[in-house]
Amino acid sequence: MADPVSKLQVIEAPIPAPGAGEVLVHMRMRPVDPADFFSIMGVYPGFQAKAGPDAVPGLDGMGVIAKLGGGDTKGFKVGARVVPMNWGKVQTGSGTWAEYLVASVEDLVDVPDNVSDESASQLLVNPLTAIAMLDVLAAPAGKYVLQSAGGSALGKQLIQIAKSRGLKTISTVRRCEQAKELEGYGADHVICETDANNKETDLAAKVKEITAGEGAWGAVDAVAGKMTGKLQASVRGGGQVLVYGALGGMEFTGSVVDSLFRDVTVRGYWVTPNIMGMAAAERVAKMQEAMDLMAKGTVVPHSGKKFNLQDVAAAVIEANRPGRSSDGKALLETPATCMMKADKEL
Repeated sequence: MADPVSKLQVIEAPIPAPGAGEVLVHMRMRPVDPADFFSIMGVYPGFQAKAGPDAVPGLDGMGVIAKLGGGDTKGFKVGARVVPMNWGKVQTGSGTWAEYLVASVEDLVDVPDNVSDESASQLLVNPLTAIAMLDVLAAPAGKYVLQSAGGSALGKQLIQIAKSRGLKTISTVRRCEQAKELEGYGADHVICETDANNKETDLAAKVKEITAGEGAWGAVDAVAGKMTGKLQASVRGGGQVLVYGALGGMEFTGSVVDSLFRDVTVRGYWVTPNIMGMAAAERVAKMQEAMDLMAKGTVVPHSGKKFNLQDVAAAVIEANRPGRSSDGKALLETPATCMMKADKEL
């Protein structure tokens, strides 16, 4: 993927005004997600074409309500910490990498006192994707779910959510030193992609050994490339591989034998149309499910270095740094002072 930093610029723009049934949110914290790179680089359909060169990326984030727009505000008040679901507006350039954004009260959830700004800011992209992919795989309790890039932020959360559902996990990692870290998140098995002599691991053989020959119930793939075919060979007959990322490139390879004779399906999974295709109440219920997992301590996002919003280029560089996944998600923060409240902290 081309360098996303070259696409970035920091600009000043008027503070938007909320309409009826909307609120103005003073954004406080946002993670830098791999999904944001897809927006910046124009990979997501329509982002730059519709929004133009001043398109604002950002799918995730939390903030504080600065102003109510009138009408029915569903009980939300100025000063409340909230997570806005703004995915419908990202396509037109109104993402979370802005100091202020307007959100519908239909697409907000409150942040409980025991959930930090850092964790709440990561509510949407990773937890919702992990929850939805586990729903799609529909593995019975006690079965194994296999994933590539287990050391990623989403990989760690998938381990936590799977464990809460009574599922077992097998995770692949490029760096063997990540194994202990993932075990701390509740991973049942961690497989290094290469051994000490840099010899490629036979993933299918390892998985079948772990599962007594059955294979994993299903798999999720953040890598693509050759990894997709390895996962396909490692799941049960009739299983699925959900490709949701492209860490290994924009193409993947698979097996005709596994597709034809074992009926193993490889399909893409993109959480945005899934979530945005829901009615508002159902969408908020999914957000609340993820927030409840955070409030219970089931999902604990791994937060890393913080950068001022003005230093977005440095944050993107940090997010792309090799080995960064063990150091937590890079975060973009805005000072707590809010211009809409006469420079008083909300």
